[in-house]
Amino acid sequence: MTEARPFVHLHLHDCHTPLEGMGKADDYLAMAKEMGHPAIAITNTGNLFSTAQWWFTAKKQGVKVLIGEEFYLSESDDMKSKDSHRQNRIVVIAKNSAGWEKLYRMSTAAYMVGRYYKPRIDTNFLCENAGDLVVLSCGLNGPIGSLFKTGNERAGLDMVKKLMKAFGDDFYLEIMPHAGSAIRELNQFYENVSRLTGAKAVVANDCRYPTKEQAQYFKHLLAIRDLVAKRKSKPIDIPDTYFYREYKDMFNELVGQGFDEALVGCWMDQTLAVADSVDVVKFDTSFKLPSFSIEKAPFPTGVGPVIEQDLDQDDQLEMGGA
Repeated sequence: MTEARPFVHLHLHDCHTPLEGMGKADDYLAMAKEMGHPAIAITNTGNLFSTAQWWFTAKKQGVKVLIGEEFYLSESDDMKSKDSHRQNRIVVIAKNSAGWEKLYRMSTAAYMVGRYYKPRIDTNFLCENAGDLVVLSCGLNGPIGSLFKTGNERAGLDMVKKLMKAFGDDFYLEIMPHAGSAIRELNQFYENVSRLTGAKAVVANDCRYPTKEQAQYFKHLLAIRDLVAKRKSKPIDIPDTYFYREYKDMFNELVGQGFDEALVGCWMDQTLAVADSVDVVKFDTSFKLPSFSIEKAPFPTGVGPVIEQDLDQDDQLEMGGA
């Protein structure tokens, strides 16, 4: 596979995925336009913070943007439980305005109801909101992949059936074009599950940074994340392929893993079908924020002199003083 072909990245993070994502809307949308990708999804983890930025930038660039979120999932089916600090993940994309309303209400509930270490929902709550949403399985940290990597393939299959029952044709298994035995084994499991259940599959790269050259900086970012989380220090060993990749690069990776070319092509073209099934979410930009008169307020009693003294000291240090 050498020629450029259209593709839609359905699983992508920017700098608003804290310590696990890089880049901004301008970076990704410019690359999508350059590569001839008709659409692109933004699915930051645990928030919708950059939604408006993506919407306005995509409108200028002329690229269709799909609004979504990678939700944290509680390990149990009770988002209120405090059973574990670990979370699974699942990608949810709004298909239309009704789906967008569900998406931000779910995101709010994750913070207001399900927050425990992270803002979480659970699979039952997710399924209760079925309709007007597209759901992607995620990889090894998804609700299916997490069961698979612990050897519980039967439970993973049951989870696929649960999500298919709720979301029907709007549920997709994610085939990830990355090296590494664990990802390869999960991809093979997803292929088998797809044949067994009829679940559709798409190729998703789980983009974390715009260009290949930024992989080294992304590993530093993950090291900072682990330091903040007070995790045990260990080498960051992940493939350098979580960037915004072209069709042929991902196609060749999956064919190299032993998958049939026609099947891989079907998985990749399915991303276009998903994008076509999604309406552009329109935001009301006619509202106006109230005007506030901001006056310089005095410091609370006793605070002003202390701050001014500190500022004076900083100025002296910059000038080479004591």
